[in-house]
Amino acid sequence: MNKEYSYSSYNRLGSGDLVDAAIRFYKDNFAALILSASPAVFAGIICQIAWIYFVENSLNLDSRENELANGLVRFIGRGLIFTVELWVAVTILGGSARSIVRNIIYKESLTFKRVISATRLNFTRLLAAAIFFILVVLPLATIIAYVGFAVSTVVFIFLMYLTIGDEPNNRFESLFLLFGFLIFFSLLLLTFWLVCALISRVALIPQAISIENKSFTNALMRSIYLGRGGSKKIAALFSFTTVAILAVMIFLYVPLGWYAWLEGYNIEMLLAFDPDAVPVWYNIAANVAYQLAILLAL
Repeated sequence: MNKEYSYSSYNRLGSGDLVDAAIRFYKDNFAALILSASPAVFAGIICQIAWIYFVENSLNLDSRENELANGLVRFIGRGLIFTVELWVAVTILGGSARSIVRNIIYKESLTFKRVISATRLNFTRLLAAAIFFILVVLPLATIIAYVGFAVSTVVFIFLMYLTIGDEPNNRFESLFLLFGFLIFFSLLLLTFWLVCALISRVALIPQAISIENKSFTNALMRSIYLGRGGSKKIAALFSFTTVAILAVMIFLYVPLGWYAWLEGYNIEMLLAFDPDAVPVWYNIAANVAYQLAILLAL
């Protein structure tokens, strides 16, 4: 009898174990994962550089004249390039789900060729999933995050007004201030949890398409069913990914800032994105650094 994989032999991983397993898997398959994400990211880098160097410079978008219109053109151009890049990257990484699972279960080597082959096999459905995630899930998560932050801020300001008011010497002021901060951070935590709950319901769409060979609609239903109770794991992975991106960006941006400072550019102006102070080479280098951080995080 052929050797079969038994699902019962694997326990469900907790949040900490999941992050640890992700780190070990990333370390063991670093080259294949980087190669899988690199086509979209490097194409995005080239397009961003071409847009900044040829389009923005030729249209003189750094001019103070018509600053609002120039900023809008810059935002739309770079935003479209990044969106298309993200579509392609999410599609390819969705196709890698099958290869990743086979690597974990059957110890089959994870290679760039197998990832691309799996992506090509399910390209239309994976592309639909990527478009759904970027045009529906991501904006909805952003709205939840902004609304949650706005509500948390308004509640905190209102509590501070009630606490301090016209009686700054109130002996309970410190206690009320602490209570206000606790309410503020509790609402932020609730907002973060709602965003993770939303993402957990759709996070398994690529796996359902690549592994179970389901249509996009059936994969969405399957992901919603399997994603129940996965908010904690998504929160752990999201927190770990955010820290990783920030660490990589700091590693790349700090030397860039030092070089700009040695060249005589004011760091405050660079951080403020002053169009009259930021040179073209810094814009290009900063975009490349950001794209590389995304590449390592993907």
